[in-house]
Amino acid sequence: MAEKLKMFDFKNLSKKYDFDKWFDGSVWKLTRGSDYECQTRSMGVGLYKAAKQRDVRLKIREVDDCIVLQAEKKQ
Repeated sequence: MAEKLKMFDFKNLSKKYDFDKWFDGSVWKLTRGSDYECQTRSMGVGLYKAAKQRDVRLKIREVDDCIVLQAEKKQ
């Protein structure tokens, strides 16, 4: 059943992941179950959104239940 809330802090949701660490220019492999819990496709969407907010270009490949990514600052 739906529940009405008095308030909810949506800003803290992004603090769950260390995007700044992952966007350091290195190649990172994120594994579902240890680095993220949602569907791999959903995590990819979240990564692109976080990259856009930080003005970062992102390369992503989904491999099974993992995401391999590399970020670079836009020129």
